[in-house]
Amino acid sequence: MKISFKCILLFLIAAFAGCANPPGQFKESDMDIVNYTVNQPIHQVSDKIQDYERKCGGLVNGFSPTWYPPKSDDSITIDLFLKGLGGSKQDWVAGIIVLNKASETSTEVKIGVNKTYSRPVFGKSMGWVDKTDRMVKQIEDGSPFGC
Repeated sequence: MKISFKCILLFLIAAFAGCANPPGQFKESDMDIVNYTVNQPIHQVSDKIQDYERKCGGLVNGFSPTWYPPKSDDSITIDLFLKGLGGSKQDWVAGIIVLNKASETSTEVKIGVNKTYSRPVFGKSMGWVDKTDRMVKQIEDGSPFGC
């Protein structure tokens, strides 16, 4: 009995890993995407998203964010890696957040989640969008984060 449980567990891990991508390999067609424009400078939005991550445990349960140094003053990328056993970060990206400077006072925020995780077999399809809508609203109006 133990052997069959281990085989099933290994199969599920391999199946889910096949639904994620290495960093930098995502195509927009792989993801469900939401776009926002926040009327704040890019570095202010970035700082507030980091605060949200710390206080609320992430945009999507089971993901571990990795913040990369800005490519320029105009773009910041955050990969959302899958979490493994014990909360360790895996090598597979299942989502992405991209911040682009729209002007000195506004930032475009693009959040994408791999369709496999965005449209789960069980649970609400694109259920993570409610959380991102709430986060962006709280960033814009400056209210304390209500997770």
